[in-house]
Amino acid sequence: MDFAARSKATGEPPRTHAAPAGFLMIRSGRVAVWVRRAYSYLFDPGGNWRKDRFFCGGPAAPASGRGQLLRVSLGVNGKPCGLVRHYRRGGFVRHLLGDLYLGSGRFFQEVRVTEWARSQGVATAEVLALRVERTRWGLFEADLMTREIENARDLLACLRPGPGRPPAVAEFGRTPVIRSVAALLRGMHEAGLDHPDLNLKNILLQRGADGPCGYVIDLDRASVKRPLARRRRVRSLVRLYRSAEKLGCLGGEIRLGDCLRFIKYYSGEDRGLEQELRRLMRKGTVSLRLHRLFWRLTALLGEGRRPGKA
Repeated sequence: MDFAARSKATGEPPRTHAAPAGFLMIRSGRVAVWVRRAYSYLFDPGGNWRKDRFFCGGPAAPASGRGQLLRVSLGVNGKPCGLVRHYRRGGFVRHLLGDLYLGSGRFFQEVRVTEWARSQGVATAEVLALRVERTRWGLFEADLMTREIENARDLLACLRPGPGRPPAVAEFGRTPVIRSVAALLRGMHEAGLDHPDLNLKNILLQRGADGPCGYVIDLDRASVKRPLARRRRVRSLVRLYRSAEKLGCLGGEIRLGDCLRFIKYYSGEDRGLEQELRRLMRKGTVSLRLHRLFWRLTALLGEGRRPGKA
């Protein structure tokens, strides 16, 4: 069965080299670009950003993952805006390869999966462009532009107050926030989307007419499995739980009662799933000790490589 036929039969995004519907492909030398037709003016014929035409001044947008995002004006007076994320590695590998990757399929797959997720009703950011460049020794680097979700804050910022600003949880209400995030992730998993890097910074909340609206972003390495097995759902939620611990939120901004309410809202009528998630949360303390050790080692390595260190 070819990719197109398999996609139609399973409902999964096709793994092809063709640009998704509505996108143009620009190829020039070492550069390949996918860009929505309405925004082709952002690139020159060589596939390079037209920086003199649209890159805005002012502070960069808050990071949603690794590093800062560059805010880009798409309109005459600044809005709407796009956000450019440069792909950066995490963990120990970043000390070896920096922002370079072996192969380019990962970048294009994020666009395909994101387009598929949006078609299935998953609330996520709209991709506007992807630029991939082959560098030395067959390695690749890339930038991804998405449409900015206006007036949205990531879940960590919603939990912690900023300078002169109360936490958004106080504005939205703790229970509506928990219910919104649980519904977002339940819908994502029911659609068949497996997000392997779920954390507090790639879940956004925006004020809606009926309360907070949730978005899941940064679908790098996300995949589609229909139906999504329970073990994959649980693994994704455990990853979110570890993120809360790593960022120092468990026991502080996130209380035990919040975790239990989240499990209840996420599980719905599935009592078996609710019991399994409760059991894993109790066991989580042991595994988190190992993760804390790894985080400390990674931090020490980062300190050792910082400029100016002996």
